[in-house]
Amino acid sequence: MLLYGLLSRWYFVTIYMIAAILLVILFQCSIQFAMRQSLRFVFTLLSLFSLSSALFAEVSPLCPKPILNDDQLKLSTDPSILHESMQKANQEANALDWVRDPESASACHGYYQEPSNPFSEKDKPLRASTTYLSAEAVTSEEDQTLHLKGNVEAYRGSSRISCDNMTYNQTTGTGILDGHINIREQGFLIRAADGQLTDHFQTLRLNHTQFLMHGRGVRGEAETLNMTTMNNQEKMSLVRALVSSCPPGENNWTLNAKEIDLNNQTGWGSAYHAVLRIEDVPVFYFPYLNFPINNERKTGFLFPSLSISSDNLDFAQPYYINIAPQFDMTYTPRLQTDHALGHSLEARYKTRWGDWQINGQYVPDDKNIGDNDDTTIKNRTGERWAYGIKEQGQINPYWRTHLNYQNVSDNDYFQDWGTQGLDIAKTLNIRREAFVGFYGFNWQVDTQVIDYQTLEVNPDPRSLYRQLPRMDFRYLKVANPFTLTPTFYSQYVNFQHEHNKVEAQRFYIEPGLRYQASSVFGKFTGHIEWKHLNMLLNENHDLGVNDITQSPYETDGSQSLNIPSATLDGQLTFEKTGNRFVQTLTPRLFYYYARYEDQDKLPSFDTSQYTFSYAQLFRGERFNSVDRIGDANQLTYALSTELFDQHSGRPFMDAGIGQIFYAQDRQVALDPIFRQQTPITDSMSAGEKRYWKARNAQVNRYFFNERSDVAAQVNLYPTEHQRIALDTLFDTYTGEFQEGGASYQFRLANWQLFNLGYRYVRNVPYRYTLPDGNYRYLADDIQEVDFSSIWPFTTRWSGILRYQYDFNRAEVSDQILGVAYENCCLTIMTAFQRERKTLDVYEWASLDFNARYRNHFMLEFTLKGLGTLNSTISKLLNEKFPGFEKHNAY
Repeated sequence: MLLYGLLSRWYFVTIYMIAAILLVILFQCSIQFAMRQSLRFVFTLLSLFSLSSALFAEVSPLCPKPILNDDQLKLSTDPSILHESMQKANQEANALDWVRDPESASACHGYYQEPSNPFSEKDKPLRASTTYLSAEAVTSEEDQTLHLKGNVEAYRGSSRISCDNMTYNQTTGTGILDGHINIREQGFLIRAADGQLTDHFQTLRLNHTQFLMHGRGVRGEAETLNMTTMNNQEKMSLVRALVSSCPPGENNWTLNAKEIDLNNQTGWGSAYHAVLRIEDVPVFYFPYLNFPINNERKTGFLFPSLSISSDNLDFAQPYYINIAPQFDMTYTPRLQTDHALGHSLEARYKTRWGDWQINGQYVPDDKNIGDNDDTTIKNRTGERWAYGIKEQGQINPYWRTHLNYQNVSDNDYFQDWGTQGLDIAKTLNIRREAFVGFYGFNWQVDTQVIDYQTLEVNPDPRSLYRQLPRMDFRYLKVANPFTLTPTFYSQYVNFQHEHNKVEAQRFYIEPGLRYQASSVFGKFTGHIEWKHLNMLLNENHDLGVNDITQSPYETDGSQSLNIPSATLDGQLTFEKTGNRFVQTLTPRLFYYYARYEDQDKLPSFDTSQYTFSYAQLFRGERFNSVDRIGDANQLTYALSTELFDQHSGRPFMDAGIGQIFYAQDRQVALDPIFRQQTPITDSMSAGEKRYWKARNAQVNRYFFNERSDVAAQVNLYPTEHQRIALDTLFDTYTGEFQEGGASYQFRLANWQLFNLGYRYVRNVPYRYTLPDGNYRYLADDIQEVDFSSIWPFTTRWSGILRYQYDFNRAEVSDQILGVAYENCCLTIMTAFQRERKTLDVYEWASLDFNARYRNHFMLEFTLKGLGTLNSTISKLLNEKFPGFEKHNAY
């Protein structure tokens, strides 16, 4: 009855949640233009037709040209089969091998299809292959000049060529190609009106050309195409050229250039006086454009980025420096007109054992730091900087290394300069660490040093201790069924702090024995452990008086704990099979015991309490580190079920519900004050009364209630594209839902994504220390709705929408409104974002608080086959739209 009552109430609450979410759609608009340009031009031309003077050394006889049925074509050197294949390929070349298919799932309603090559020697190298020639008429002169007329065809290796007429001098290696020239290589096609060749086909000049790369779907035109082949390296020059990835007959975007040079040896290309056109409208002009055509690197300018707002222009121009195959650098001057000129440098170094990366940015004199009226800024000199060093390595299969050190000059650096051009984490507490790990067959040893830089205005000096060093040892032997298996874990940490007087060396060991039994009917696990903690405390008197250390904690000497614990975990699995579905029902009992020892005088260095949730039902320990070892004598009773397809294994539902019964009060707390109840008096303000009422309710739930909240979660999968997730905590003492959430996601390919979510927590107490030393008391419900969707409203247009509303502050947290246009070769997205700035706790605690916002207007082009101009919106969608990363749109 209890479960039925809870589920019934949850049904109505869920309906309320969804109804409330659907009522909130509201946008406030202001405009800021921010556009970053980043064009990656990757365009590789393959070898056209590399033939030496041996091309005519072995010439097969002229052949008749019978018509064969398609089913007679096969790998062969039969002249009739080769001719039939060539004729069919030439017909397809007239449409640039484009096959129109209105039923195709492709947005282009068609595809490129490269004709098959039946030549049996197509996989042989050019030098090892025989040349096959065919023409309607051939004559030879005394100077070794051949005149081939009428349907000239040639096969050699993977190369095929056809034209109306060919004149070739075998002695000088020069010749003329004329009329309907088609040249094919694997994955590549060139068509031309006429051309000339020299140096035995090592130099080729073609006029009025078209070319196609099948694999990349890139095609183009050039008035003149010049190619030189020397030592299997090709250099190509296109004069008055056009490039696009759109299908033949459609030019949604084109790159037109006076000249394009491609060098296969260096792996780089250059374009001169290039104009990017979208629907024949000029969008960008590049006097000079340098781009890679393979994985080789070259020193030169990369694509700039540009962002414009009402009061600031942000322009960055990176310059790439290729020092060695394993070492390169990128220097980026960046101008923000509202701030200053900054300088960024990134260096990368690769070794046999790992990859290194160094990032840095320096601003000599910033004229506008953060908010001008913000008195909490630590640095007002105008000199600002940020840097980071990273390493990730594996010396051999057993040893691994990692380094991550980052630092910024002031609290508002990220607000003003972001992380553009820098691989530095944008966070309030920057974690720095160096790590060395050894991984054996049954055990591992991790050694690391950990440090922090906090960007909080008024950080708690008890937090963010340095760990210099930390060592963890784990015994990892896999437990065998029906046997006793030893377990072992130990840790040593040396804690140091810049401002806190109390430092310590902490030793912890946890030997144990595990027994596991399992069958198709269920599973049982028993685990006993002995938890030993020893702290060698040291008070740093050089720091002087510190209020934090004037607490009931011990500050000097040795403190130790010895606590036995035991875990019993048993579950039975009942299964029912129907015509299509299989349903399981799993009752589970989880018992955890840990003896109590007084820990009130032990300081805490890196420990916090787990947030209660469904997962906490089966965890036992209440703390996430070992400064505290929670006492417990508790039993979890839970019930879970699954429903899945018996043939495909696809899940349709999984759900679970459970509660913890406490046989005794919990006495161990992070701080003794956290376990104390506070009487509510008439002298308190309304805010203080609400705060202390919520605070006392928390104390009861954590330490004195005989039962925990009922924790439940449900995941539904109506189809393979949909997911509904529900979770809640129900307080059986008050009869209220204390915390919960609901989310729905529908996800398909091709820009079909819908997310709807709601989250609430009742009566959360907050207390802030104000600059004048007084306190501000608050107790508010946390309620947020988050809606995001990318949805097509025509075959080519899609809407982009995100709305996040904070009911607690009665204001919008984040809103994004945009539109996207996509066809088979072009995507254009524009979006407006209005984002709430990071909350200042002093302002947030004030009664007349109003949030401040940042406004961004973004524009992004994706030219399929070339790259993206400014990927800002794509990155934003990855970050803000759950499920977007699973799309293959980019």
